This record gives sequence, C-alpha cells and structure tokens, in this order.
Amino acid sequence: MNRASLGLARQLEGERSLAPRHRAHRVADFQRLRLRLYATILAVDAVAMACAFLLADAARFGRYEGYGLSTFLVLFPTYLAIALNGDAFSIPALKSPRHSAASAVRSLLFAFAVATAIFFSLKVGEDFSRLVFGIGSVFSLALVTGARLALGGAICRRYGRSFRREVLILDGVDAAPAGEETVVDAAKEGLKPAPDDPAALDRLARVLDKAERAIVACPPERREAWTRALAGANVDVEILAPELAAVPAIGLRRHGSTPALLVGCGPLPLHSRAVKRVMDLAIAGASLVLLAPAM
Repeated sequence: MNRASLGLARQLEGERSLAPRHRAHRVADFQRLRLRLYATILAVDAVAMACAFLLADAARFGRYEGYGLSTFLVLFPTYLAIALNGDAFSIPALKSPRHSAASAVRSLLFAFAVATAIFFSLKVGEDFSRLVFGIGSVFSLALVTGARLALGGAICRRYGRSFRREVLILDGVDAAPAGEETVVDAAKEGLKPAPDDPAALDRLARVLDKAERAIVACPPERREAWTRALAGANVDVEILAPELAAVPAIGLRRHGSTPALLVGCGPLPLHSRAVKRVMDLAIAGASLVLLAPAM
C-alpha cells in the first residue's frame, strides 16, 4: 500500500473510531441494517393491524368471533403490496417518523378501498362483518400511525438520520456536505480520475468501499474525466454543477443530442388523470360502504 492509500485508510479508520459504536456498525454495512429495520417495521405494522381487527371483533360482538382475523388476513397482504410499491419502506421513511406514518396511512387507505371492492363487489360479505371492518380500519389507522411514530423516533435516536454511506470527493473545488457524507480531499489522498491507471482506480475503490452514492466537486474541465473514471463504480455518481443554481431545474431531458433542463411541467398525462379519478371514486365508494351502518 502506498503512502496516499495508507493516509486515506487511516483517515477512514479514524472517522469510524471517533463515531459512536452504532455509527461504526452502520458504516460497516448499511444495506443489512436497512433490511433489519424494514423487517422490524413490517412486523410492527402486522401486530398493530392484527390487534386493531381483533379489538374490533371484541368491540362488535363482545367476544372473539373470527371476523377480525379473517379481515386482517385479507387486508394485510393488500396493504403490504401497496406499501412496498410506495415509499412506506424506504430511506426517507427511516429518516422521518412523520413521513413513515404518512406513507403508511396512504397505503392503508388504498388497501381499505381495494378490500372494500373485494368484500362487497365479489359478494363475500357473509364471511365478513362491515362493522368489524369499519371499526378495525379506524383502529388500524390509529395504531399503525402511533407505532410508526414511536418506532421511527427510536430508530432516529439510535441510528441518526443517515442510512447509507455517501462520499463527497473534493477535487480543487470546495463544497460543504449536505448531510453526513464522508468528505475526501482528492489532492491530499492522491485521487485522480485516470481510468487507465490501476493504482488510481484502486485508491478510488478503497474510498468507495460499501458506498452507495458518490458526489464529486471538480472544475468543469475535469467533469468528463471523473465521469469516465466512476462509470463502473457500481454506485450513484453525481457531479456538482453550481453554475446551474440560478436555473430552478426539476429534471434533465434531451432535445435531439443536446441536454436540456426541465424547468416547468404541464398537466398530468391522461392515464395518470384516469388513475387518480378511479382512486377518488374507490375511496369515496369505500367511505359510503363503511358509513352505511351509521346512516
């Protein structure tokens, strides 16, 4: 190992040794940590929903009749499919308990709408109780929201708000970290964008070990070189372009072979508007069915 690599290794080890024990563990394996946390949140959601429908069964009949369990067994897989397709199990949900709870509530509402169609449109109402479904839905919203807020707060207190390793490489340009990125000075550590230099690629590989995102701050004339050097790094690579700060771009597109900045959006496309209208009608129909016993 040359002097630059040795210096970089000592810097990274020193950063880990100064961090709390759980922080060092997270840096060692972010992906495994996220999987464990997602599994924990999933188990808590399942317990909260099961308790909600069992309590609804008891509230409706004064004893356990089995309607609550039957409803839960149909509703929970539906909720899980919708939640996984959304962002109820995502890094933003881990970072923010409120975001986690809001995402879970949206998934629950969609699941209630789908379950309503299954229970009543397919004429399987004899095996289910509308009151148990309605009471259990309200209890589920309350319990899942409370559980997500409590568990999310505990996760943030223990692990902070960073759930993946990110590296900020400074190559002749100063840039402040936006979060908890590991800041690496390319000149001090002997890093350079040289795809034809095995030693340079080895040093870059050491810097990006177990990283999932790399941000590079460099002069405009070196951006192409960094792009080629990091193209095969198997991480998300971003090149900072501060000169675009005056343009409030919301995306990047192409006009022929020329890159173009997207600065404004039109209305939703037709299929998205149709999906939105269908969901509006489904939620409204589910609300009418749930409120029918009270009318």
